[in-house]
Amino acid sequence: MLRERVEVEFICRSLPGSERHERVNVRLGIQAGERVEQDVSADSDFALFRLFVVAREGKEAGTLDFGGEFVKGTAEERFVYLSWGTREGEAWERFARTKVPLTRLTLELVNRAIGEGRPLRAALRLTDAKGRRPSALRGEEQVVWE
Repeated sequence: MLRERVEVEFICRSLPGSERHERVNVRLGIQAGERVEQDVSADSDFALFRLFVVAREGKEAGTLDFGGEFVKGTAEERFVYLSWGTREGEAWERFARTKVPLTRLTLELVNRAIGEGRPLRAALRLTDAKGRRPSALRGEEQVVWE
C-alpha cells in the first residue's frame, strides 16, 4: 500500500507584479494550515516553493489521495493554496488565493519521482493572457507536472 512523504516543488512564472488593484508590495506565498510561508515579492521573475505532501492510495483502485499541512479539499478535489497578500513583520494580510490542483497527478508520476529520489515538480503560469491572476489553475497551459 502506497503511503509516502513526497517533496513537491512549484516553479512559478509570470507573476503579475507587486502593484495590483490599489495594493503595493504584493507578495505570493504558500499556505500551510492557516499561515503563509516562503512568501516572495510578486515582482519576482519566478518563485520556487518547496513543500511535502503524503501520497497514498485513494479509495478507488489506481487512484491517489494526498494529505499534509499544505493540502486542502476533499479526497476527490485535493489542492494547495498559493496566497496573495502583503506582509508587515509576521502579520500576513491576504486578499486572494490561487488553487493549485493535485488531481492531475498520476500514480505513475508519483512512483517515478519516488523511485528517482527527486521531488514532484510543477511549472505554474500565474497570469492569464490578459495579465490577470487566476483564482484556480485549471488548464494544462497553467500547470505542467513532471
